[in-house]
Amino acid sequence: MPVAGITASIALNKARVDKTASVFIAGGAGGAGTFTILLTRQLGVRNLVTTAGNAKSRDYLIAACGLSDDQIIDYKNGSFIEQAMQHNGGGFDVSWIWLVAICFPLVA
Repeated sequence: MPVAGITASIALNKARVDKTASVFIAGGAGGAGTFTILLTRQLGVRNLVTTAGNAKSRDYLIAACGLSDDQIIDYKNGSFIEQAMQHNGGGFDVSWIWLVAICFPLVA
């Protein structure tokens, strides 16, 4: 498994994500983000929101990860954090902000 996949797997394990969790993943079209989405969906999580910065990334997330258009926020259109919070009624159980291979899991 690629390092991005191992990173995502470890992060999900540490956060103890289960199918009832609401999950926000910033940077879903990147390597670690894609693996996190795929592994999260494999766990049965359906309340999942991510970000994309362009149409190509959005199309990739829909085709490769099976997300719907309403699960993807355009992070270049205002504050993606505010958009995510509004999307899910005020917050998420688990949030990941992937920054250059650094993961900041934010667990409520």
